[in-house]
Amino acid sequence: MSNENQLISRILGGDKRAYRAIVDEYQDMVYTLNMKVLKDSMLAEDVSQEVFVKVFRKLETFAGNSSLKTWIFRITYRTALDALRSKRPVFSSVGSDDGEYDVVDHAPSQQDQMESIQDKDQIHRAIDQLQPDQALVVTLYYLEEKKIKEIGKATGFSESKVKVDLHRGRNALKKLLVNIRMK
Repeated sequence: MSNENQLISRILGGDKRAYRAIVDEYQDMVYTLNMKVLKDSMLAEDVSQEVFVKVFRKLETFAGNSSLKTWIFRITYRTALDALRSKRPVFSSVGSDDGEYDVVDHAPSQQDQMESIQDKDQIHRAIDQLQPDQALVVTLYYLEEKKIKEIGKATGFSESKVKVDLHRGRNALKKLLVNIRMK
């Protein structure tokens, strides 16, 4: 029996520490995905809590056809889309300051570092302006370095939809970056 299956069995048996282990393991992924889709930190926090409630309630239906991470990712994505449809939040341009995607140079100058931060911020602002499906696919493909099959499996999209969203997102991203840099 795998660690995932043991953890699930313990949770279904009422072990609250096992449930806490799942929350600790996946909370960053859930919140990050919610932020990518919703672009509102308060709403992302609320939806993240809702996701873990759904995970707990639906855990007995987990069939094991995919990893637990993929299953939680799907629940997160669908819950975020539901929240997006029902609340229609105002989109704002929010950059990421977590340094997760910084490109490391051997000996960058201070000016190079500032330009890199500015470029990263511009890319994140441009991604935030894409359609939600396109933003998700572009983020997973380029920033998370996932393969098209992995993206399809995680999101429930067909491979052709992933390819189309990636193509359209890439084209829209180019236009948005040109506009951002011209400002």
